[in-house]
Amino acid sequence: MKTRGFMFAAIAVALVLAAPLSAPALAQDSVSGNEMRAPLAVGDEAPPLSIDRWASGPAVDTANPDTPYVVVFHITACPSCRKSLPYLGELSQAYGQDVPIVNVFAHELPVPNDPEGLASMEKVRSLLEAVGGATDMSVGVDGPGREMGDQWGIYAFPSAYLVIDGEIAWTGDPTWLEPVLEQVRAGTFDPEAALKQQEAYDAKKGAARTAAMEEDFDGALAIAEELIASHPHESSLYFMKYQILLDSGQQEAADGFLEQLIEADPEGFDWDHLVPMTYLFPEEPNFALSLRTADKAIARARWDLAVASLLSWKAKIYLARHDAQQPDDKRDIEKAAEVLKKALAISEAEGDILDRRRYEAELAFLQFRQWAGVDDEIASNFLKSVLTKEAPRVNWVRYVEDGLRYQETPDYGLLLWSADRAYAEAFDETMEAEALASKGAVYAAMANYPDAISLYEEAVSKVRFAANQDALADYEEALSSLREKL
Repeated sequence: MKTRGFMFAAIAVALVLAAPLSAPALAQDSVSGNEMRAPLAVGDEAPPLSIDRWASGPAVDTANPDTPYVVVFHITACPSCRKSLPYLGELSQAYGQDVPIVNVFAHELPVPNDPEGLASMEKVRSLLEAVGGATDMSVGVDGPGREMGDQWGIYAFPSAYLVIDGEIAWTGDPTWLEPVLEQVRAGTFDPEAALKQQEAYDAKKGAARTAAMEEDFDGALAIAEELIASHPHESSLYFMKYQILLDSGQQEAADGFLEQLIEADPEGFDWDHLVPMTYLFPEEPNFALSLRTADKAIARARWDLAVASLLSWKAKIYLARHDAQQPDDKRDIEKAAEVLKKALAISEAEGDILDRRRYEAELAFLQFRQWAGVDDEIASNFLKSVLTKEAPRVNWVRYVEDGLRYQETPDYGLLLWSADRAYAEAFDETMEAEALASKGAVYAAMANYPDAISLYEEAVSKVRFAANQDALADYEEALSSLREKL
């Protein structure tokens, strides 16, 4: 069978690319707080795969040690997972009789007042219907406790595992599955050879990154071009080339490359991940080009909730353009709000409570920014409306920074509350330090220099432990300035 060999780049649980404001912990269950086991490797015993909730296809019994099987872990928030489903459907039709392929949606975020996780089931079924070509394959959904995701140590999606005789015989990205399945069916599968093949590919990608870090940009680009030539359907390679061009200071070439991609519109290309890169990575983003990329991604999205997520990114591009180019002109903020209202309408129509709350919080932030410096009381009321609600993935530090920057009469109490929320919801030392520093900045604005210094000292201690040199330099500079004020 000839199938498309897409590279479905594995992403973290809520990769910053999918989560608009902050990402949950990678090595910790963001709901239960339980520590997750390390990712499984070849030779490890495969944990039990007990699925009693099937969103589509026949139930698969994986208890028979004589039958090899593949399990692929997904999450609906992952664009690469969504794009992999039709391809995996093709593989399931071709090889499923000999090597069953079990798709498991793990780590779906729980919905309030939904202890049975019924909303997750409906969300997965909606996705399967939207992408097409995947409704007949076996797709299970982890239970509300998300035990399977924890047992398998899943932190990147999509992740595929081949299990033979109860042990992990191969693990990797779904793009490598077809030759593995062919060999397993023929009885010629060699785990060591398969591992070496993937390691060779990873080594080339690593060599490109190393060359770029050492500022050998010509060498890095040559490797990237070689990989693209041999793996033209792997979106992550195009992302790599784009980033290398930016890192080398070739902004015009990076923009030209992006324009070529938009015009070529490769089949199955992962536009979703590229959208945020186009305005977060360049030193001087081409916002018009970023908006074109967002529109291309929206046009190619096959699931309404994915469209909503992309609209959220488009709103962020408008806000970034406002901050960079038009600080006194609110029209881009108004455009961002209109785009986000469309995302909110989609989430409401789809009954997605978590996304609805997220977009409501994002819209409140835009309204906060729209009124900041115009009518600070109205702006602060929008901030208060978010603080008094359960609001997922809010960038509380951004509220603090923008309140201090744009409001003439900020409500310091609300900003301190925001900083405390940022600290409470942080998942690592760097984010905790950021929250502490933001609170210190509020105290500094209030001329409470002793408390500000104490908070910045704690922030310095945390980023030193996390070895975050850029943040360390910023906080030490702020400390020096504050001590001079005493």
